[in-house]
Parts: sequence; structure tokens; C-alpha cells
Amino acid sequence: MIRGLLLTVFLLTKLAAHSQEAWDLQRCINYAWENSINIKQATYGVDLQQVNKKQNEAARYPSLSGSANMGINFGRSIDITTQDFLTESIFSTNYGLSSGVLLWNAGRINKSIDQSQLDLDAASKDVEQAKRDIALNVGTSYLNALFASENLTIVQNSLDLTKEQLTQIDKLIQAGSRPRNDRLDIVAQMSNDEQLIVTAENNLAIAIMNLKQLMNLDVEREISLVPPPETVFVETDPDQLTFSEVYRNALLHQPNIIAGEARLKSAEVGVEIANTGKYPSVFANGNLNSAHSNRNFLEQSYFAQLDNNLRYGIGLGANIPIYDNYSAKANVQRAELNVLNTEAQNEQLYQTLRTNVQQSLSDARAAKRALQASETTVEARKAAFDNAEKRFNLGAINTFEYVNAKNQYESSKVNYIISKYDYLFRSKIVDFYMGKTITLD
Repeated sequence: MIRGLLLTVFLLTKLAAHSQEAWDLQRCINYAWENSINIKQATYGVDLQQVNKKQNEAARYPSLSGSANMGINFGRSIDITTQDFLTESIFSTNYGLSSGVLLWNAGRINKSIDQSQLDLDAASKDVEQAKRDIALNVGTSYLNALFASENLTIVQNSLDLTKEQLTQIDKLIQAGSRPRNDRLDIVAQMSNDEQLIVTAENNLAIAIMNLKQLMNLDVEREISLVPPPETVFVETDPDQLTFSEVYRNALLHQPNIIAGEARLKSAEVGVEIANTGKYPSVFANGNLNSAHSNRNFLEQSYFAQLDNNLRYGIGLGANIPIYDNYSAKANVQRAELNVLNTEAQNEQLYQTLRTNVQQSLSDARAAKRALQASETTVEARKAAFDNAEKRFNLGAINTFEYVNAKNQYESSKVNYIISKYDYLFRSKIVDFYMGKTITLD
């Protein structure tokens, strides 16, 4: 029984530890990477391009195929082992090996290999871009959850302060220092604080659920988020950056931009590949064959017939395009249009990137100024509230004035955390375009 009790305590301890596991931003990002369907699909794209590359590389080497046939001929037919005409049934078998290799086709094989490598590079960058996008989205959702958690703490502290003030006003009422009606404003404020707590708890639950869904994590799994250190807010100063600097780094580090450039080069190589269809192709071939016939089985054994009927040959050939029903020219035109389409897609990427960089830098600068202003406001509102609290306790102001000062102070604190997390989020977006890893260290 004691052993069972100890085991139960141990299991409950482990369960409690598991239910309170802490998740920092990097752990959330890593989990999202491991369980992202988008990343899996992008990885399959890499696998597909690797297969294509291997196939194009294998085209350099000779092919080899074998054949085996058996059959019965009736009536007048040729004995395949003696080439004699016979008027009887003949059972025969044929075996053969054949090989062929392309010797020249205006560099089509090498160009195809180059193109497949470019496509593989682009697919690899697609995986990186998917990971960066997920990291940014998880980071945004993580910060939203932290904001909701901090906002809940603020309204809970506000309720505690209101309860303390209700206790104080009750003492003053009992002492005859304050009228009984003063209690009603405090009670109303306490009810308002309780409603705010319910709303804040709901917002936090929604924020956590959104983060779990983005991570593809079981929504019933309990997690607690690790808040960032205060020093993170001075990591990136948008006022010290220029648009040209951020945009230049974005061009160098954004995987989708690099993938677009690789796809453009691939499309250009595709035009070269299409042009090879206008030129002759030269190839070599070889074959090895043998046969057996039951007509000669009494004269020669099975393997002796195969040995005696062994024949082989080698040859060179050429395929010269003369008229192909507009096929080669159409292929070239399609490849050229693909280049133009890829250029347009890349230009759209560049235009979107320029807009996003300009917007992110402007937003980060505005968020920094908003945070500075909110810090000043909190300090001023706190001083005003401290003064109002002292005057209220002395009976110099009524409960309405006290509650109003308290609400203004609490509102300034909420605005401050909104500004704090907004600035952190905006600065991380700038870091994202600068090619930095999304962290809260």
C-alpha cells in the first residue's frame, strides 16, 4: 500500500510538472516548424527536384534493357535458328540485350542538369521562406498572448486595489468620517473590475488557443509562456536605420527573393533547352541477341543453340529535324514567355518587399514614439492617482474623483503594455527583413 501511495505521489508530481511546462518563443517556433504542413509540402518540393536532378544526371549514361520472348509458329514459317523454311510447328525462344546513349544534342543534357539544380535551389529557399514566415507568425501570436497575460495581471491588480479601498472606506464609514453613499461608487468599480477580469481571461484563452493552432499543438495541452526581458526593447532602434539599408539587407536575406532569382535563371536556361530541339541529335546503340528452337533440340542442346546463335552489333545514328509541325519553335516561344512571366513575378516580389519594408520601418518608428509617450503618461497618471488616493483618505475628494483618477491610471497602464508589445512586434518585423532570427532574448 505504501509503495502504491508513493507511486501515486510520484505520478501526480510528474503530471503537475508537465502541466506547468514553460514555453519560450524559440520552443514554440521549433514545435511549429516540426509540425507545419506548409513546411512538409515545401520539403516534398525539394525531394521532387532532387529526383528530377538525378534523372537528368542519369541521362548522361547509356541505357540498358533486356528482352525475352517465346512462341509457337504453325504452318510454313522460318526457323529463327537456321533461317530454313519449314512446314511444321516450331517452338522458339528469343533473348536480347540493347543499349543506347545520346552522344550530342546541342548540350541539352548539361543544360537540363543546370536547370534542375536551379530548381532545387529555389525549392530549398521555399522551405526557408516557409520557416521564416511561420517564425514571424508564431512570434506575433506569442506576443499577443503575452499582452493578454499582462493585461489580465493589470486588471487583477486593479481589483485587489479596489477591494483594499472598499475595506478602507468601510472603516471610514463606521468611524463616521465618510457618508455611506461613498461605498456605492467603490462597489460599482469593483463590479467593473470583475467584468474586465472575465474579458481579459477570455482574451488570454483565445490568444493561447490561436498560438496552439498556429503551432499545430493539442489545444488541451497546458502551457505557460515565458515573457521577454525588458532589454529586448532596445535591441533594434528604427531611428538608426534607413530604408535603403533595410531594403538592401532584405534583398540579400529574404529566401523568396533568392528563390525568384533562381527561378528566373532556370527559365532562361529553359529557353536554351528549347532551342536544342532545332538541332540534330547523335546517338550510339548496341545489341546482343540469341535464340533457341525445338526444331534443332535433337541436334544441339539448349545452351549450345544459345551459344551458336549469339549475334551482336553496334551502330551510330542521327535524328535530324526537318519539319516538326512547328513543335520546336512553339517550345522556344513558350520558354521565352515563361521568362517574361517569371520576371513579372519577381518584379511583384520586389515591389511588395519595398512596400513592406517602408511600412515596417515607418510603423516601428511610430511605435517607438508611442511607447515613449505612454511611459510619460503612466508616470503622470500614477503621480495623479497617488495624490488622489492620499486626498481621498483625508476626505478632501469624493469617491467619484478617486475612481476617475484610478481608471485613468489603469487605462494608461493598459495603453503602455499595448505600446510596449506593439513596438516589440514592429521592431521584430524590421529584424525579419534585416535577415535576423526572430527571438526574444
